[in-house]
Amino acid sequence: MKKMVSKDEIITILPEFVTLLNKTDPHSEFTNFLTDSLNTIKSSNGVAFTGQLQYFLITPLL
Repeated sequence: MKKMVSKDEIITILPEFVTLLNKTDPHSEFTNFLTDSLNTIKSSNGVAFTGQLQYFLITPLL
């Protein structure tokens, strides 16, 4: 069974992802969404964290 990734790992990786996207496509709607989502995810805990992470992962696909 695979281990769930910790909040700390996600909070460490996401800013790097956003920084890379800002280098390739600054000020895009998607990059702005990621930046806003990252701030929300960082401030969430427990079930709220999981919900915000799911929203972050699914919304760009809609």
